[in-house]
Amino acid sequence: MHAASPPTSCSREWLEVRSRHLERLKGDLENGRVDPDIADILVSLNTCSRIVTTSSCSGRIALIAAPEPGDKRGGGVVASWHRRVEPGEISDALSKVSGMRFVWLSVQPPMLNVLVCGIELALAAVEAFQRVGFKYSGLRPTATGFYLVHVASTERVDIPIMFQGQAFTPVTPQLVEMLNTYLSLGKAKLERMRRAAASLLALCSADPQEGL
Repeated sequence: MHAASPPTSCSREWLEVRSRHLERLKGDLENGRVDPDIADILVSLNTCSRIVTTSSCSGRIALIAAPEPGDKRGGGVVASWHRRVEPGEISDALSKVSGMRFVWLSVQPPMLNVLVCGIELALAAVEAFQRVGFKYSGLRPTATGFYLVHVASTERVDIPIMFQGQAFTPVTPQLVEMLNTYLSLGKAKLERMRRAAASLLALCSADPQEGL
């Protein structure tokens, strides 16, 4: 990565923030912490000097548990799979849940968080991703004056497995197949995400030497 000058519309602070995120992404790519089926999208988007990706997921099935609703410190993701899952894998993960009164399975669609310098490009990013089916996309300003664009689609399912310590929904093969079906629907939208990223880059003054 090169410490090239930022675009005239972006500040020195932007260059520093972007550089930190790019360094972290580079390490995550090298250490296999990025979902392989979304890595090319991240690398592509980061060729734009006014964009930097901050987090991503190519879609997953997750087992989540908590002692009480909303207790993020006491609970969290017990296990997750970015691929089709087998009933036995979920059963094994459930056997490791202890002291948790609320347990649920979640199918989460592809997700992308992008930090953007400039409101015009941020609005264009939201429009580009919404146009290809990522309807839960939007933006918010950050304290540093940049814009965080959150990209997500609608293929999400949350199923309660345990409620107040009592079994609620049995994990049957049919339930697991439904989870896998919705995961596949979300994964299929990765190609649309690629198209949206390409259309966004066409609006941006890209400089490959500023990327990964």
